[in-house]
Amino acid sequence: MCWTDCRNSHTEETRHSKVEEKARIELTLKVSSLGFWRLAPFLTVRAISAFDDNVVLTELTERTQMKNPTPNDSNALEKPSHLQKAFLTAGAVLFGVCLAANSVSAQTQPRGVAYAAPKGGWKYFFGGDKDKAGDDGTGFASLDGTWNHDNGSDLWDGSKIGGPLSPSPTFGGGNAPGGVMSITEDGVTFLRMQDPGDPRNYGFPDNFSNRKIYFGHDITADGAPDTLLDDGVTLTFRARIPTPTKTKAPLDQLHLSGGTTAKAYPAAGDGYLVSDGGKANVGIAQLGGGLISFALTVPDDNFDDSVAGGAKASFSGLTMNQLNENFVTAAVNFDSPGQFRGVALDPTDWHEYWLTIKADPTGVGTHVVGIYLDGSSQATTNVVVTAGNGNDFAGVGFLAIGGSRTAESWALDLDFVAFTVGAEAPPQSTEPPKFGSVVRQADKIVLTWTGGGTLQSAAEVTGAWTDVAGLASPATITISDPRRFYRIKK
Repeated sequence: MCWTDCRNSHTEETRHSKVEEKARIELTLKVSSLGFWRLAPFLTVRAISAFDDNVVLTELTERTQMKNPTPNDSNALEKPSHLQKAFLTAGAVLFGVCLAANSVSAQTQPRGVAYAAPKGGWKYFFGGDKDKAGDDGTGFASLDGTWNHDNGSDLWDGSKIGGPLSPSPTFGGGNAPGGVMSITEDGVTFLRMQDPGDPRNYGFPDNFSNRKIYFGHDITADGAPDTLLDDGVTLTFRARIPTPTKTKAPLDQLHLSGGTTAKAYPAAGDGYLVSDGGKANVGIAQLGGGLISFALTVPDDNFDDSVAGGAKASFSGLTMNQLNENFVTAAVNFDSPGQFRGVALDPTDWHEYWLTIKADPTGVGTHVVGIYLDGSSQATTNVVVTAGNGNDFAGVGFLAIGGSRTAESWALDLDFVAFTVGAEAPPQSTEPPKFGSVVRQADKIVLTWTGGGTLQSAAEVTGAWTDVAGLASPATITISDPRRFYRIKK
């Protein structure tokens, strides 16, 4: 048995079993202003603390044996104010929560690829590092040279995001608000797409207004069967909604439908809601008919920016086609009848999604979607959905990215997207489990982690530890005790 993020401690590893090693863990957190850590030898502590709105990551390795340090001991670690959580790496990754803690998201940097490729590899993989602007009429010639934006759901002007704004009657000749560009931050290159709303009222006329941006990739040419969704497909992508506090790259002001004054990009991010027969940020369609798509959504996303007080999402996470009938239909959108489908998480953090899709054997809907997150080989959920009839690319099955609705503004950072034939569960992760974002929501916390494993809980850091049954990342937990500790066992 391996406990999360465990490291060899030279002779300690050979002298103690894992059970003995676990029993040696000693960590005391005192919450006074002169608080300190008391550490057993050979332990590494990662402490994440919040100063106002900033998140500070401090990693310290214990070098000497300190059994009873005093607050004046020069070898003692002073606890920063408002300390949120600690990760203990000598047998477990550890997180402690107190009711007095403020909300904090620890994951401010991309984590990299959490899943290995499936056996046989991907049929197609786009890495987000290409942003070629293929002119209208050039077909599948954009981004990496295999994507088509010349369709009824796209009015991209060919520009990147940021810079002085200028309209143009020709593709690539101006710079309307929003756009598409590859960006490198924190060592990761990804594609950023931004639809600022409807800039037509602001002096940026069609056909190059950026009021909708939608790309399609021909998967029939990749060898996808005509009944791909029915037979089974695996789709993966890694993405987030950009926010000003988590990126330094440009985001343009919003130019919303029906308005005339630009507004600041939202501090909480600008997500999307499924629309237009099942179109959203990432989707896949079979040639035989049927589109299933996925969107990253924040609570203030408005399904119709042009309507004051229009329907808001009131949900944070991954959303997808509704369940509404057991045949392909247009009525699978956010405002359609039927059952809402979503997975709660913080979409402004990077998350890696592994999705399996196949025909619904029960006949309740059209397809079953298995959702795996951030390296976990355990499905977060399996949901039945209804495929939509949205189709901008006649004669082919397609992979789609972007957003098609004029009345919705949105922005998306896409690290990669890929698919392969066959609905395959992800391979068992070899990555050690690691906590990602931790978000406080009233009397609840939402924990995310990578690398799989089982969430465990204890009232004290020394145990006893028990499995938290039925929860995979992201896990929503009601805080019912003054303090509680969590770790991942693998």
